[in-house]
Amino acid sequence: MEPSQWRLFPMAASAGGSVLIADDETQCGVRMRATLEGAGYAVQEARDGGRALHLLQTSLVPLVVLFDHLLPGVRLADLLEQALVREELRRHTYLVLISDGYRRPSHTVTHCLAQLGGQFLHKTIEADTLLAVVAEAPATARARRLRHTRRSAATTR
Repeated sequence: MEPSQWRLFPMAASAGGSVLIADDETQCGVRMRATLEGAGYAVQEARDGGRALHLLQTSLVPLVVLFDHLLPGVRLADLLEQALVREELRRHTYLVLISDGYRRPSHTVTHCLAQLGGQFLHKTIEADTLLAVVAEAPATARARRLRHTRRSAATTR
């Protein structure tokens, strides 16, 4: 890729991996961005669901997505359902950020996230833990998807 294209597709320019932080809380996004960029990740942010969906659909590389469960402009359940059937969304790894005191997520969110191999994270996650989870997220998601597929196949027999 030519350097002139990096401005058009900045997510493709990092050797450390690529992350999308989809969160409307500025303080949380700034803290996570500083942590991840300090570790060599290319980071983009979306403050609303429309922007997040656009970045997910147009990214040239698979992303680890830190997605706020209450992000304005998109229902999380709808996004995850779309990710199950649309390749440009399915190739990303989803980590859903939840606030302290958040009630149990809907069955749809839990089911779709399990099928995608994603997981829930508290927004108050420590920096070292965040880096470890993001680094391991793609491999962990692949293993979880495989386990989910095997369980589903076993129950249909």
